[in-house]
Amino acid sequence: PPPPPADPLTGSHNVMYEQAAGGAQAVHIPKKVMVFFEQVAKAEPLEKKAAEFNAALAANPATAELAMTEEEMGVFRGVVQGVCGADRLWRPPPASYGLLCGKVLRWPPAMAFPGLDVMRLFITNAYASKHFSSPAAAGDPLALAA
Repeated sequence: PPPPPADPLTGSHNVMYEQAAGGAQAVHIPKKVMVFFEQVAKAEPLEKKAAEFNAALAANPATAELAMTEEEMGVFRGVVQGVCGADRLWRPPPASYGLLCGKVLRWPPAMAFPGLDVMRLFITNAYASKHFSSPAAAGDPLALAA
């Protein structure tokens, strides 16, 4: 008999790929239940890394316009504290939407991960998800991160 098909990405034999190719359905796609993030994120490392990257952006004339001002850093810290806190009904300040979409998600790819982490947590907030699903949203966060 011919050998079982190989995984097209790795070239090796993959149990999930072989099951799917053999007719057994992969149970992880599509996801049929909600996924909850039970682990609370830690604010300090996110703030520290974002401040480090922000300083590097501000120091380079080519990327200085992407750097947050002190006032914007205060808003960003508030967002980080809000999304990392236990209060699920925390209401984000209006400036936070434009800050995340207008600056932080436009950082160079090597510096994008603190903003992406914050956005991942931010979008689970009821007010933020309502904002981004409305036609009046400041921008599509997924399009900005792509």
